[in-house]
Amino acid sequence: MDESWVLKRPQKDGGKGVTVLGPNSKELLDTANKLRNDPRFGGKHPKHPDRYIIQKYVNRLLPYHGRKFDLRVYCLVASSVPLVAFYHDGTLRIALPKFDENDFSSQQAHLTNWSAQKTAEGTKKNADQARASFEELASYLEDYVSQNPRLSHIKDPISH
Repeated sequence: MDESWVLKRPQKDGGKGVTVLGPNSKELLDTANKLRNDPRFGGKHPKHPDRYIIQKYVNRLLPYHGRKFDLRVYCLVASSVPLVAFYHDGTLRIALPKFDENDFSSQQAHLTNWSAQKTAEGTKKNADQARASFEELASYLEDYVSQNPRLSHIKDPISH
């Protein structure tokens, strides 16, 4: 149990039902024991239709200005034959608390959706920092690559 995991309840949105479980944490061990002993886990139980999605947490992330982010990108496939697709950059969704992949005391630092962020400390004064454009990401990545000699082989960190 030396890895981080994300436990999700399906059919929930806005960060509800999502728990990030740190490696070897009491929460992870308790959850694993609970699921091992739960007759509903791994099969359908007619009286208890609860389900869980469990996925390995992606570690060693590149934070955006010290915060976790994800990309919200939009693509519409209007036709498959012939292929007609429309793409829109969308935005970065950014967690407001500083990110530390070894600190699981703040769920908001690990979740990027606005529903989770609006309960984070300092939300009102920092709400404008919860989103960024692809242009801002490109500028950040160019600076990041130029400051890290081991990445000097990357000429265009973001192109689309």
